[in-house]
Amino acid sequence: MLVQVNKRSRYLIPVIRYWSGSDSEVLSLNIDEIKSKFSNNQKKLLNRIEKLIGHDSSVALISLQGVEKTSQAEIEVIANIISQFSDIKIFSFKDKPREIAFIGKAFKRHKVKILPQYKVAKYNKNHQPWAIDLVLELMRPIGDEFVKIASLGVEYDGYPAHYVESKIKSTYNRDTNILAQSGIFSIRISPESWKNDPENIKKSIKKYFEHKIKEIETIQRKTLLVVDRKPRKYAECPICLGERVLANDFCPVCKGLGSVYADQLVNIDESEYIHFDCPDCKGKRATCHLCHGNGYIDREKAIEWQKSRV
Repeated sequence: MLVQVNKRSRYLIPVIRYWSGSDSEVLSLNIDEIKSKFSNNQKKLLNRIEKLIGHDSSVALISLQGVEKTSQAEIEVIANIISQFSDIKIFSFKDKPREIAFIGKAFKRHKVKILPQYKVAKYNKNHQPWAIDLVLELMRPIGDEFVKIASLGVEYDGYPAHYVESKIKSTYNRDTNILAQSGIFSIRISPESWKNDPENIKKSIKKYFEHKIKEIETIQRKTLLVVDRKPRKYAECPICLGERVLANDFCPVCKGLGSVYADQLVNIDESEYIHFDCPDCKGKRATCHLCHGNGYIDREKAIEWQKSRV
């Protein structure tokens, strides 16, 4: 994300992509200007959630209040859910109607596109689109690109009207139609379930994405077998021991698959993979508790560190 300085106020102003119809141009979004219009309750909400997702992202998220009846309670739930993804940045911004997208880092070098109040067009284009409280798109690095491999919708049912029988029945139809129209599978959260165990809900979302990653890895592995046209046996990667990722980067030998062809084991020299760049400080902090200022860690510690992240 580019940053420019306003010479009059000397505030840093993020420069993001702004969409206007079919054309696009780069404009500056003044976070302080948006925040200056916040009510006292919005300012209190900002103090709570900026510790989770950062100041700028929090201001942008709160600015959605009122869009599709978005409440402060819903905004706080969204902030908590996406806080499990690191380094969240504003990805795109549209003012009228207000639409905001964020990007964050997930596990195993994947990224997550975060789309609050995501619109799904109905079959009849003359009807208003469906709005999903939050859509999370899991993006997998393939070559030089990030490719979407999963979409998960999250609905926070905070209004009492959500639990009227007629509303429940229409919700079932709505979720089914959204799945058919966009491929987005949705989960629903009640205020009670969130209050009782928010961490379990966050963990479930993470596990869902982990399942999707494993599915794609299996497809990639099977595809290689078809391409080779020779049935070959696999063995656990001797470098990452099946962890797929070492020191926050794909294993240099198995390329993130966790296994290698068994007949290639004899060609792998483990002595060439003794040290890995420190994933905690990248060699930039002499007081780093992980590498003790060396800038690198050994393979055993890299595996232990990766296991602790799961």
